[in-house]
Amino acid sequence: MGCPFVPQVRKGRGAGMLVRSDVISEISRHVQSMTDMIFSIKMRLGVEKPTDWRDIIGIINDMPLSHLTIHPRTASQQYAGELHTDEFNRLLEQSTNPVIFNGDIESPSQIDAIRESHSELNGIMLGRGLLKRPSVIAEWYQQREWTHAERVSHLLDLHEAIFEHYSKTLTGGDAQILSKIKPLWEYLGTEFERKAIKKIIKANSISGYRIAVMQLA
Repeated sequence: MGCPFVPQVRKGRGAGMLVRSDVISEISRHVQSMTDMIFSIKMRLGVEKPTDWRDIIGIINDMPLSHLTIHPRTASQQYAGELHTDEFNRLLEQSTNPVIFNGDIESPSQIDAIRESHSELNGIMLGRGLLKRPSVIAEWYQQREWTHAERVSHLLDLHEAIFEHYSKTLTGGDAQILSKIKPLWEYLGTEFERKAIKKIIKANSISGYRIAVMQLA
């Protein structure tokens, strides 16, 4: 119940389910009856209002979840705007299931800040922040901020592994591989100058793409 993709939300799917208590109640009945399986939920606070969760938290509490992951935005906010921390804190107090925080975590210091301010959390989930800075977890474990050069080296190693996988498994030629790999630069590209990333995006052949990527190192 976390996906804010508009066509899905309009059909009551993804985060759109947050205002469909009848559907959530039906899911709850199934979850409670399937004792041989482990379930978790990932959700936003609401669709248009960050208070929508208040109407369904009782139903969610009836489910024996391994954890409840919260992205403290509404679906209408997509991935922008302020996090509704006050509502998140209220939900954290009312949840009978373990809660995991998700949203806008892009550095080791942010992980530490959330852990210090919310000691009762069961964990922290990284999504887009991990794509922007693939080294962030390693940095946190080492308790030091990596240099820009270290982060870039790690990022390019990750890209190379993904590119190699696509090259071996996709059979549609240059066009298919490029269509799969280029969207990653929306996130990976934040460590580089926009001009350099534009060259990668404009590449229309594997050879041109490889040359553009090599210029980042």
